Amino acid sequence: MLRYGDFEKIVGKTETYFRATVEGPNHALEVYVYQDEAGYMLDGKRWTIFEKPDYRSENELLEAFLKSLREKLLDIAK
Repeated sequence: MLRYGDFEKIVGKTETYFRATVEGPNHALEVYVYQDEAGYMLDGKRWTIFEKPDYRSENELLEAFLKSLREKLLDIAK
């Protein structure tokens, strides 16, 4: 079973982003969404990022991020 918090708006010195946390039985996942990128960090050390220059469009970036995030959530739910 997964436990999760709502996205929290973080206002930094140079940019604003949203952060949420998800906890599974053995792992914790932090999810970050910026204006031009998104990513997640597993257990505070394994960072996976999706940056605008790596994709042809924002939709392609979002689709890749959501697919990867969905797979990671299924993994940590075990």
